[in-house]
Amino acid sequence: MIEFTIYHMLGVAVGSIFITSFYQPIQGIKNRLLDRLPDNSIGQSISTIFTCPKCLSFIVSLLVFWSLLAALLTSMLAYFINHLIDRVEGWYE
Repeated sequence: MIEFTIYHMLGVAVGSIFITSFYQPIQGIKNRLLDRLPDNSIGQSISTIFTCPKCLSFIVSLLVFWSLLAALLTSMLAYFINHLIDRVEGWYE
């Protein structure tokens, strides 16, 4: 269990955004692995977790911090950061 601080929460949120969509070098590997999952409810749930930054940050922070409040706050932070990234990318297009 890691102590719940703003730095750890921010690290989990940004890390989940990088894994799910932002960092392009790992997207090909991630997509190939997700394509190999079975087409049942478990496979679809795992695919959803690794493509949604809110979901991944919630699950990872729940496992790391062992606190529902920390997981909820980290998930919301990931949502806001992802929304900010989308707005900035849309502004430059």
